[in-house]
Amino acid sequence: MDFDRIVGKKIILRKAKLSDTESMLNEVWGDEEVYRWMLFTPTLNMSDAIDRTKRSIEYQKEHYAYFIADKETDKAIGLCAIRELEPHVFEE
Repeated sequence: MDFDRIVGKKIILRKAKLSDTESMLNEVWGDEEVYRWMLFTPTLNMSDAIDRTKRSIEYQKEHYAYFIADKETDKAIGLCAIRELEPHVFEE
């Protein structure tokens, strides 16, 4: 089974692309309110966001980690990681 792309009714879980950098900076990484609930610090500038996108692309080569994209526009609006607990049993 191929898990590089998971398509739902309104969203797509897919691997990151460098072209996602701006939307991830604006919609997720640069939103300090989002990070209030996370262990990570916000990314607040384009240079850091480019580096973060590149790290995401590399990380996703070996892990079930995805950018969440709007199905109609393919705009990255979030991120998600999935771990396989046992064969065919996953958790977010």
